[in-house]
Amino acid sequence: MAWMLNRLRVRYGELATTVALFPPNRHRNPPRIPLETRPKPGDWSMDDSWEHPPARKQPESFPQESPAVCLKCRDFSTPDHHASRFPRQSYNNIRQLAIELTSPFSDPIDKARAIFTWMHENIAYDVENFFNGTVKASTPEATLRSGLAVCAGYADLFAAMASHANLKAVVVQGHGKGYGYCRVTDGRIPKFKAGHAWNAVKFPHGWHLIDCCWGAGSVSEQKFNKRFAPSFFTQSPEEFRCRHFPSKASNQHCRDTISWETYILMDDGPTIYRDFTDARVDFSPYTLEPATLVLAPKTRYQFRVTRSCEHQGQTPLVVLLCVDGKEKLPLRNDGRGGLTCTGTTGSTGTTLSLMYITNLDGKPSGSFTVDYYESRVGRAAYSFSGLCQWTVG
Repeated sequence: MAWMLNRLRVRYGELATTVALFPPNRHRNPPRIPLETRPKPGDWSMDDSWEHPPARKQPESFPQESPAVCLKCRDFSTPDHHASRFPRQSYNNIRQLAIELTSPFSDPIDKARAIFTWMHENIAYDVENFFNGTVKASTPEATLRSGLAVCAGYADLFAAMASHANLKAVVVQGHGKGYGYCRVTDGRIPKFKAGHAWNAVKFPHGWHLIDCCWGAGSVSEQKFNKRFAPSFFTQSPEEFRCRHFPSKASNQHCRDTISWETYILMDDGPTIYRDFTDARVDFSPYTLEPATLVLAPKTRYQFRVTRSCEHQGQTPLVVLLCVDGKEKLPLRNDGRGGLTCTGTTGSTGTTLSLMYITNLDGKPSGSFTVDYYESRVGRAAYSFSGLCQWTVG
């Protein structure tokens, strides 16, 4: 009984942080601009005592990707598509689902990716119980049966499915800079509190960290927004720990560990909007310049953005620096894989933002150049979407 009570406390403690793709104070009021969305199949629950489902075709096998390929530029289209073919209601136990979902792949990275993507397709964040304070301890079987979970439910189900797929995976508990997180502004270091859960899975190159909960979508205004965030599968451990701090330092899985104080006082950087890391845009928040949220007034800065992976070529997108919603300066290729320009901040209280052109003269993003934009600006209609924002103070 004591064990069960302790387990319940651990689960309930995880509710301090949930699945917002970025902390709400950084994107609670995004600019009023058109934001495109990435369509995904809709949400499609399981006990070992259920009847066996109808017979299916044997899973097909797929060509295997070399594990040496960088995860950020690796092609996951095959496991991602494959994962969309397994609605959870068609299965009566976790073992059968895990085997059929992952058996076409021999590479453990592709197996793990198929489970990660399946979680996005089939499990929704339990916003009703979370916001009502009625979340109870659950099991992987219960999560599969209901299709609802909080962070611990996602992590436990991933670990259970991974074990049946012959993957070594564990649940990691700790702090996450997600829903409800507020950055430290007065220098006072809060006491560590574990309020989130994710997974560590063993790949050929070592332990890798993933967050199925944040990868499935985000929470805003007490609603779950189903939106695939693959960066929570591909981030390096050093990038991952910018927003995840485990209870045990060894679970950082980095060459050098950082302290709680370093983590919680870390500058979170500019406000990042959801299109910034979308697969169609795929910029890296970890190389963005300037790296601080607040910029000095009346000061000249260099602004620079790069793709999420150094192996990828130059982005074909046209990106603009918008100074206080007025002046728009195009970023140009800097010859080092990035886009850059210089701009001067305004007075305290103003903002600077990066945006990309989504459509110009009826041409979609990626099909026109900076020079073409400059030749048509003021003479042609265009639409844009916000990427990130700095404040001046």
